Amino acid sequence: MSIFSYRALDERGQEVKGQVSSGSKKLAFATLRDRGLSPVSIQKEFTLKEFRLGLAASEKQKARGIRQLAVLLNAGLPLADAIESISGNSTAGDIPEQIAKMRTDLRAGGRFSTVLSDHFEGLPPYVIRLAELGEATGNLGPTMMEAADKYEYDLELNSEIRAALAYPSFLVVAGSLIVLLLCLFVVPQFADLLENTDGDIPGISKVVINSSVWLKANLPLALMIFGVVAVIGFSARGQLQKAGRAMLEGIPVTRNMLIAGDMARWCSTLQSALKHGSGMLEALALAEPEIRSPKIRTGLERTRKSVRGGEPLEVAIEKHLPDFDGTVLDMIKSGRRVGRLPEMLEYSAEAFRRDTKERTQQVTALIEPSAILIISLIVGTIVISIVLAMTSLYELAPS
Repeated sequence: MSIFSYRALDERGQEVKGQVSSGSKKLAFATLRDRGLSPVSIQKEFTLKEFRLGLAASEKQKARGIRQLAVLLNAGLPLADAIESISGNSTAGDIPEQIAKMRTDLRAGGRFSTVLSDHFEGLPPYVIRLAELGEATGNLGPTMMEAADKYEYDLELNSEIRAALAYPSFLVVAGSLIVLLLCLFVVPQFADLLENTDGDIPGISKVVINSSVWLKANLPLALMIFGVVAVIGFSARGQLQKAGRAMLEGIPVTRNMLIAGDMARWCSTLQSALKHGSGMLEALALAEPEIRSPKIRTGLERTRKSVRGGEPLEVAIEKHLPDFDGTVLDMIKSGRRVGRLPEMLEYSAEAFRRDTKERTQQVTALIEPSAILIISLIVGTIVISIVLAMTSLYELAPS
């Protein structure tokens, strides 16, 4: 049995959160349905025992599989034939195994969205919900094409960020190794000088030299501590990601980048849901997980409740999110009045995407010099502490 965290809507349309124990995501979905809940997202809580290195398909491989399936469905191929067609081409990771299980469940009468959620774990929630919308409206091909577009865009943006961070990351790793080598093999050589003098050695020199001596003498213990911290960090990576997100939101330049990315995904998901026949409340619930900022997500949850009470969308947003982008608010207002809200949201999503890329380039352009500066300060501090210690010894030497 595994533990699944879920977000769902009850019979009154209010959001509820919790966890359910089940043998699979499919059974967890059915359990929530039996409780009278409409699941918005279901995520498996992984444990260290369930971590399998090198077996699971990568995000890029999953996106390729979704794209292949979407193209075939959009071309008019029946679902069973589309699944059969891609099963022979997907050889990466555990995709063949997943497709085989999907084919078996579909033949047994399972719903495509449920089967996809069950056997392609880790997909973004909007992929599953768009599949549900496609099934309900008979437009599975177009909805899956939009899901593939959104999935690939998210991966492309993440890839650009990782590529931009590659060189700064190399600098950090190389600088850390240099500092470690200095602390293990260079700085401890000056420890005897401290022991053989009664002079006044600068405090920074004492701290650096004594720390290096301790590290060299207790290297196995230090490595053990590092390993324990790494394991704890892996098990608590969700909380660390939230803490990191909160820290970045406290910096103006990164906060604007993150919010622009959130709004691009929110507008795109809301547009896709409304375009394919979803109700406003369901569309808003589907789009909320795209917002990772706790403050904005809380405001949108309150917005959805106000819309359920009869308020227009733009009025509810302005009420609960006074800092919401004014241009998008005007587009929502105009689109709702003329009955073309999905088109206006699509335009807003594209504008936010361009803004996100521009801001990402600005942020990554600052990371490289920042990394060089930090490493330089650390190495410089070590060198200066040694120089100060040597200078103090020379001053104490008899003339």
